[in-house]
Amino acid sequence: MDKPNLIVYDYYFDMDGVLNTFEFGTPEESLYIPGYFRNRPAQQHFIDAVNIMLDMELGDDFPLRLHIMSMYLRKNKTAVAEKNEWLDYYLPRIASDRRIFLSTEESKVDYIKVSPRSVLIDDYGENLKQFKRMGGRIVKVSTDAADRRKESKEWPACVSPEQDPRQIVDNIMAFQRYEMLYKKQLV
Repeated sequence: MDKPNLIVYDYYFDMDGVLNTFEFGTPEESLYIPGYFRNRPAQQHFIDAVNIMLDMELGDDFPLRLHIMSMYLRKNKTAVAEKNEWLDYYLPRIASDRRIFLSTEESKVDYIKVSPRSVLIDDYGENLKQFKRMGGRIVKVSTDAADRRKESKEWPACVSPEQDPRQIVDNIMAFQRYEMLYKKQLV
């Protein structure tokens, strides 16, 4: 439940390539194999970071809400159920009403009210660019060393699965921390 007069930030975590591993270039037919999404290995540092943030949810210092926003191929009839099973196992504290699944033909910005207090954590550059154009904040998840070198020049905030969970949280929440601390100094 929201507390009155708190400025709440909404954090939207992508799943594939962020919370779990995803190999780009995987043949599309592999994505239809039963169990493909349910059995994706977790990126444990991101799972731990989400749990740290869940412990902070709607606290007085840095009020926030966490959401999952993940895409699937429309023809895959089991993807959403498998992604929910995966979340039930790794992040059961994320309620079903905070899990947004949309087909790859849709856009993430069409499902939420994007604002400067909306933060998308994603590995896919096009999603991030669109979110930023709509006025949201973005955090790029780098997938490998080459990606980190390239992306660190392009994105204002960048995290990787090799980072310590606390460092991931600090980088993801940098916008909110800066604005909340700056506002407190003005009062």
